Amino acid sequence: MADIIKVLQQIAELDFWTRCPTRDAQGDDLAYPPFIFWRHKHPSPELAAFFRDAIQSFPGETRWELIISERNWVLLPARIKEHEQANQLLGGRHAAKELKQIDPEFGKLANAELSRLAEHIAKLAANPVAA
Repeated sequence: MADIIKVLQQIAELDFWTRCPTRDAQGDDLAYPPFIFWRHKHPSPELAAFFRDAIQSFPGETRWELIISERNWVLLPARIKEHEQANQLLGGRHAAKELKQIDPEFGKLANAELSRLAEHIAKLAANPVAA
C-alpha cells in the first residue's frame, strides 16, 4: 500500500507535512476522516494542475478535494468541507470530528481509500503521458 506522504515527497520536495490520523492509526482512530497538510519547497502552477487532475480522475468511492492556499496544500474528502459548510462549523477539523461521531464508516472508508489514491497519483506521476 502506498503512503500518501511518501508519494508527495517523490513528486516534489516538501518543506512541511502532517496527516491526521497518523499512518499507523488503528481501530476507532480510523473513523476520523483523513486530512493531509503539506507545503512544497517550490510550488508551481504545473504542480497544482497535476495534483488537481490526478485527484479529480481518481475512481474511488470517496470524492477528494485539494485546497491550495498561499502556502499550504490540503487534501481531504470533499464531504468534510460539505459538512462544515452545511452545519456552519468553524474549520474542517471540527467537521471531521463530527463526522467521526455520526458516520464512523465514512472515515474508515476514506482512510482505506487514501492509499489507493496515493497509488493513483504515483502512477500518473511515473507516466505523465497517460495523465
